[in-house]
Amino acid sequence: MSFVGTIQRLTARVGPWFLHSRNIGRFMQAFAVVYDNAITALQQGLALAHPLRSDPSAFPVLSVDRTIRLYPSEPESSKRERLANWLQIHRRRGTHLGELLHSQPYFAPEHPVMRIVHQDGAGASATWWSIAADGSLSEYKAVPSNWDYDGQTYKWSRFWVILYMPPSFALARYDDGTLYDGGAVYDGISGQIAHDIAAMILESKAGHSRLQAYILATDPASFDPTSTAVVNPDGSTTLPVGNWGTSMSGPPDSVYTRLRTAVWIYERAMGE
Repeated sequence: MSFVGTIQRLTARVGPWFLHSRNIGRFMQAFAVVYDNAITALQQGLALAHPLRSDPSAFPVLSVDRTIRLYPSEPESSKRERLANWLQIHRRRGTHLGELLHSQPYFAPEHPVMRIVHQDGAGASATWWSIAADGSLSEYKAVPSNWDYDGQTYKWSRFWVILYMPPSFALARYDDGTLYDGGAVYDGISGQIAHDIAAMILESKAGHSRLQAYILATDPASFDPTSTAVVNPDGSTTLPVGNWGTSMSGPPDSVYTRLRTAVWIYERAMGE
């Protein structure tokens, strides 16, 4: 919105007759233009502090001021939302619910369901945190645990992110056309997107915690926090039972272990 001309027009309409003569009138008009420009500059300056209304050129400054990192592949709508909600994001930083709140805006205008699951060090329970499409948060504790990733339950600080793939994502596949082949070359979403959505979790997590894997779920019915593991006909399981450290079991069986409708876009090595 521009105020240029507002005071100038007002000056031309009001005031005694002698202020509208040729020379004095021009002088008054010049003053009015100065005020119009000053008000417009003030309005633009105030808007720069409001990410939902500001020009995108203000984002880098707001990013530094509010310590909210912006990502190369991040849509403008996501940048506006996260910069506007920076206090809420920082208030929950370092928590699993905070990681979900920090990440979901990236997919705007879509709002996919996301989950984070963590198993306690004794392997007795697994806690699932979820963010729904409407932004509501929930927590569910499965006792006994329904998440034993690779049998290393003593590594209590690890957690896993599950993203239910939004429609705008291409079907994620690896280089040989299967859903998972060890992760050598990734062909689905771009490498930059995969890097950025993982980085959003890595940079908002607690210092002691460790993101073990970032998983894309292509089946909306998968990874139900209240379910238990079921063995599929191909040998894989719907949830890990200590067998998801690798995508294939060793000889002599050599069958799939992981759910084949899911795609791993980030994973730490088992020994880390």
